[in-house]
Amino acid sequence: MSREAPYANIDIHNNTGNNPHYACITSLNDRYLHLARLFSRTIVHFKKPVGVQAAALAAICPAVTIECGPLCSFPDRLGVGRVVLLRLTNGLT
Repeated sequence: MSREAPYANIDIHNNTGNNPHYACITSLNDRYLHLARLFSRTIVHFKKPVGVQAAALAAICPAVTIECGPLCSFPDRLGVGRVVLLRLTNGLT
């Protein structure tokens, strides 16, 4: 994966509870915080479990896990994928 030099890693989770949307990061580096803030003001810094995707790719690129709640929790009901693309597009311009 490092040979591909990814820009970022985004692991999307649709949890089933009525939880607020939040982002999880394994590093408090500015690049990780910036990526997390594209999705939520609520950010959780974690070190365990170590086998998650964000932790595995953190040495290669900024990595974030976003907890999005149920798909129907988005006002436009277009789903998480569209929201992720919109947030990234708006955040990178």
